[in-house]
Amino acid sequence: MTHLPGWKVVLPSTPLDCYGLMISSIKDDNPVMFMYPKALIRTPGKEPIPGSPPTRGSCPS
Repeated sequence: MTHLPGWKVVLPSTPLDCYGLMISSIKDDNPVMFMYPKALIRTPGKEPIPGSPPTRGSCPS
């Protein structure tokens, strides 16, 4: 797949990378192969993902 002209292959390494690459892949006019590693499925991120609901205790009272 990597030898086809116009194709982009992305492989995120963190949950925030996954978010950014997914948004970029959706907006891109060219075809994108999005590789989703199994190790990333249950990995908690250290930084909040934009647009995600706030976690308990992070809202000001």
